[in-house]
Amino acid sequence: MKTKLLSVIICAALCAALLSIPFAINADFGRTYTAPKGTPAIDGEAEAIWDHAEWTDVDRPYDGSAASDYPGAALRMKFLWDETNFYFFAEVTDSDVNYDNDIVEIYLDELNCRMGEYQADDSQTRFYKDGVVVAGSGTNCKENSTAVGKDTDTGWVIEGAIPWTEAHKEGNVIGFELMYNIGDSNADFAQAFRWNVDTANGDPAPWQDTTAWGNLTLGAAPVIAVEEVPAEEPAAAEEPAAEEVPAAEAPVAAAPPAAALPAAQTSDTAAIAILAVAAVFATAVLIKKH
Repeated sequence: MKTKLLSVIICAALCAALLSIPFAINADFGRTYTAPKGTPAIDGEAEAIWDHAEWTDVDRPYDGSAASDYPGAALRMKFLWDETNFYFFAEVTDSDVNYDNDIVEIYLDELNCRMGEYQADDSQTRFYKDGVVVAGSGTNCKENSTAVGKDTDTGWVIEGAIPWTEAHKEGNVIGFELMYNIGDSNADFAQAFRWNVDTANGDPAPWQDTTAWGNLTLGAAPVIAVEEVPAEEPAAAEEPAAEEVPAAEAPVAAAPPAAALPAAQTSDTAAIAILAVAAVFATAVLIKKH
């Protein structure tokens, strides 16, 4: 009996101890993103390869307020990857620019460990509007990143490449978070938009802890259809024009031979001679009679 009672007491004590341990509340928004494989030129221009990546909005105010409360500020981004770098294209809307505090932030947990505290594969890298990295401003900041920023009519764009710390291949899933830190002309800090972390409902801030980050999948290279140009059919060989054969001249009819005079026959000649002799003889007789 005493042994059973002791077991109950020990079990109750263990439950009380466990209940006294504070557990982090994971209230994230469950966001994911699949980045196609591709290598863009880092020049601040969205060339055709970016058309294969989807936009995602960074639009969750850290304090639980509505993004619509900040109509002059917005961020959307798209991503690509290859074996060397993680690429991003950010499009910022900002009607009240504060260069030092309008900052785009990218967080990577490359091994997707979600250990809470930052490990060697975890990083926070921050970018000013012109693409310059905010030096040393985040844990394991990738200061060797390259980016180009350009002003637009409504804000600016940034295109950049963040080198990988780990080796990556298609299908890998990594921890991933985004943030837009907003200042304005009245204050260095006005708001911070998150992507997946819900700090208003208990998630730790992404710069403090990795557990509530979203997921990013390294996808396949897009299949780019090549429009087939129909081969031109060879032009039909033109048959040589038939040579015009000059019309045959009608043969000139040979003039009919002159009618041949009938050849004098021997018998006729003899008769004529006899007649001639007779005429001479008759003439002679007549002359003699006279």
